[in-house]
Amino acid sequence: MNRQKVMGVGGVSVHKLHVVRSLAKKLADVGGDSIEEFHELLNTKPEVERQVRSLSGVGEACWRYLLNLTRMERVKPDTRVVAWVERAIGRRLGREHVAELVETAVLRVRPALDVTIRQIDHLIWRKESGRHLSKLERSEIECSS
Repeated sequence: MNRQKVMGVGGVSVHKLHVVRSLAKKLADVGGDSIEEFHELLNTKPEVERQVRSLSGVGEACWRYLLNLTRMERVKPDTRVVAWVERAIGRRLGREHVAELVETAVLRVRPALDVTIRQIDHLIWRKESGRHLSKLERSEIECSS
């Protein structure tokens, strides 16, 4: 029922539903049946990342979002996060550089603020999207700070 699209290989847009199905099939094919197995695969078979990222519609942001979903915290450098950071810095940086900067910044402030990379990523995304934090999200962030 989701009709949203993402950019696929060769600049051709692909339905997100197709990307999710392809991703699920690929993970099943490579043997990542659990989060632990997926982590083990990434540690022992570096080609798994290449195989997953070769799917149409699985770019840097999607890959990092998948890592977040499997408890490997990464910034998901989508358009909104990149725009916010580049505006704050005052120059263009690119997705991977933006992700590195935010992750490094969170790791530096974590001892004082007790925040996660995923929380900061989500806050930036919410700010850029113009969406307000829900009561549950606000309480989650207040509890961890």
